[in-house]
Amino acid sequence: MLRNDDDATEIDVIANQVRFTANELQVESALIEGTFPSITNVIPQSYLSEVLVDTTRLLRAVECVTVLAGESIIRLLATTRALELLSRTAEIGDVQDEVPLMEMSGDDFSISLNGRFFIDILRSIDSKHVRIRFTGKASPVVIIPEIKPSSTLFLITPVRTHS
Repeated sequence: MLRNDDDATEIDVIANQVRFTANELQVESALIEGTFPSITNVIPQSYLSEVLVDTTRLLRAVECVTVLAGESIIRLLATTRALELLSRTAEIGDVQDEVPLMEMSGDDFSISLNGRFFIDILRSIDSKHVRIRFTGKASPVVIIPEIKPSSTLFLITPVRTHS
């Protein structure tokens, strides 16, 4: 973005906004004031089930069922054997893929997620393996890169479906 380290960066601060300008790049940010939810209330503290899978294999499977079906809603079904992914459309029918589980604790689970959001999360993870924690049908799914030490986690909220 910046051509070299010698280029000047201009910083403008106006009330609750800040603007950074360097070459043709301009970044603006606004301070948002208000009461925000407590982080402890947003991140689930316990979970019902957890699976460990290969990140690259999971990414490929999510991309397959999301892109091929042309739908952003995908269904995840975890059994003791595999994590099954499914997308259903009237035009194409069912698109399925599965990812072998490396580990599983807890009960089988099924949940629907926005596949495009899931792809964005998985693409940002630089870890060979990823843990997926199921906390309930109406609660966020917690996605944790399997790196030590890890203070990073991702949340993705479920999508309500008819099935």
